[in-house]
Amino acid sequence: MLTRNNQFVIWWFLISLIGYIAAGFLTHFPSGTNAQTSWNLDEAGGGLAAGTIGGILIGGLQWIALKIGGYNFGGRWMLAAVVGFALTHFVGDIRPISVHFSWLGIFCGTLIGALFGLVQRRKGNVIYWMIIGAVTTYVAFYISDYVADAVIPPGWTPGSGQKRHTIYGFIIGLIQSSVMLYLLKLPLSKKTMAFRGFDYRKR
Repeated sequence: MLTRNNQFVIWWFLISLIGYIAAGFLTHFPSGTNAQTSWNLDEAGGGLAAGTIGGILIGGLQWIALKIGGYNFGGRWMLAAVVGFALTHFVGDIRPISVHFSWLGIFCGTLIGALFGLVQRRKGNVIYWMIIGAVTTYVAFYISDYVADAVIPPGWTPGSGQKRHTIYGFIIGLIQSSVMLYLLKLPLSKKTMAFRGFDYRKR
């Protein structure tokens, strides 16, 4: 019989990945594809709206997984996901083509890391999440862009754009979900676990 910890790991990967893939397919997560040569605020509203929906999909499903694992900060986590991914999509949509997609990953990873670190209310946690988030999300964005370029023919169509962002969702989701799980499972004292809203007695 699976322990609660094992159930959490399985459900975390399954539910989290569904959220990322759905966000890629439905909202062009993590940002739209553009070829503009300068910063363009005309795309700001659409980017914020799409990112908000993507954040709800990802954060909402991760909230369910966190609840399964006994974590009690799922509501704050979802709000952090909405804010973080909305701002990522916003910046991604207004950026010029000279700002490479992978550099957007550094922004996303740092922001998401800071927000997810803060909602856990764990002393000294935020910097750790920011540094690891920035590095690993940069790698995730770089790999996903490389793979998408390799498997999708040149040129943009609505169909190819949807395929590209579905690939982004899967690869970025797999890497970010793995890193988040690792950081969530770092050893904690019972006192710290109780402070951050985790009921260790359910384990």
